[in-house]
Amino acid sequence: MRNPNNNDSPWRLLGWFGVAGMNVAICVVIGYFLGKWLSEWLGGGPIWSAVGALTGLVVGVVNIVYFIKKLTEETDG
Repeated sequence: MRNPNNNDSPWRLLGWFGVAGMNVAICVVIGYFLGKWLSEWLGGGPIWSAVGALTGLVVGVVNIVYFIKKLTEETDG
């Protein structure tokens, strides 16, 4: 009989995807507000908000890449 592994659960995978999505969302929101703050501080207009949001998106995606790399290293055993 096959011994079930807790790492094979589809709910666990769904949880990882949820965490990854929240990670990107939080990074984008933080980047937007940092860009908005820079816009008020430097007086550059709304371009800083866009730059901040895009920077947050890039940081979120890079963070997910490292997260997936670490996750796959753990499952290699």
